[in-house]
Amino acid sequence: MLVRLLGTSGVRANMITVFIDGFFQEPLEVTRLLGLRGIQHTPQGKKNARVSQHYKASLTATFDLHPEALYTIVIEEDLDVSPDFFNYFSQTLHLMEKDSSLYCISAWNDQSILYDQVNKLNTSQHQFMLYDQFMLYDQVSKPNAFQHQFMVVEQGYSHSCKDSRKLYRVETMPGLGWLLKKKLFKDELEKQWPSSDKQWDWDMWMRLPTVRKNRECIIPDVSRTYHFGSKGLNMNPYFQEVFFKKHSIVNESNVALKDLDRMTADKYEVMINEILKSGVVVDHSKDPCDSGLVPDYKDTVHVMYIQMQHPTDFTTWKQLAKCYHLWDLDVRGFHKSMWRLYLNGTPVILVGVPASPYHSHKPDSVKPFVLEEPLKKAKAQYDP
Repeated sequence: MLVRLLGTSGVRANMITVFIDGFFQEPLEVTRLLGLRGIQHTPQGKKNARVSQHYKASLTATFDLHPEALYTIVIEEDLDVSPDFFNYFSQTLHLMEKDSSLYCISAWNDQSILYDQVNKLNTSQHQFMLYDQFMLYDQVSKPNAFQHQFMVVEQGYSHSCKDSRKLYRVETMPGLGWLLKKKLFKDELEKQWPSSDKQWDWDMWMRLPTVRKNRECIIPDVSRTYHFGSKGLNMNPYFQEVFFKKHSIVNESNVALKDLDRMTADKYEVMINEILKSGVVVDHSKDPCDSGLVPDYKDTVHVMYIQMQHPTDFTTWKQLAKCYHLWDLDVRGFHKSMWRLYLNGTPVILVGVPASPYHSHKPDSVKPFVLEEPLKKAKAQYDP
């Protein structure tokens, strides 16, 4: 992972710091071998609390080490990065300055699986990393402007992503390679961070409405990181095989992102409404899980309306996620009760009705798709 990162365009090895949770000599020696700064610290808490405290300590230390840094990129040691990893962040960073409604910029899309890329990564090169330790890196991307420190921590799938130039706004914080603003950490997160006696996952905590405060993250259609780790506190080989192995990653360099000027809150709303007005509504009389519902490889956005009585009514979405082989352990990647992704190579928008404000585009003749949970369906059939 470190070797690949050091070979990525835009990296500066002198700005990399590796934080190690505990006094393990082997990972420290790896950092020295590669000419990187490695810092060990005393673990606090147990299990998830220990991981959470490791993040907090590493974030605090990195901004202390680099007081001039305004940003950091967080990535863990079980992630590979795309050839355009730093280029992606250098193109999107200015959005954090322009738009106070942004919470983070992430390199990861939970709904970005690319089946034909699964075997392109040589995972054997990662076997030297023996510990589930946290890695922190930083990079100054614009030395002639103001300095941005990039700190590195740590499902898209191919049938559900396609365009490496496209960006989305989402309400869920993906993690897995993400940019954090120093002001957000110092003014809010650091003070509220869960204490070492609380068995909370740091990322789930950051997704809480009381912490996120209606802010959103920018994500790519095709991810810029690839998760290869199969062992850890919250990871095992089965979980990696089922949910991460087929995740896509960009294999190009210098990808020019599109619609950057339309990713701020107000302009994004205008763009989404324009897309919906010109979109093709699928045949809602068909089974929503029918593989032929969305035609193959069309350029025009196809629109699906699904039942969603309120913003947390995800019943139909969860069943569709299973049908489409998307991330279905919890609900991620939505914006105002609406999802954007690809199916069969065609761009698709799924709109929750009536929860999403975009449901106003639904033709009166269209009845939203409704799918119930299997157990509820079985019970309904059994009850007299």
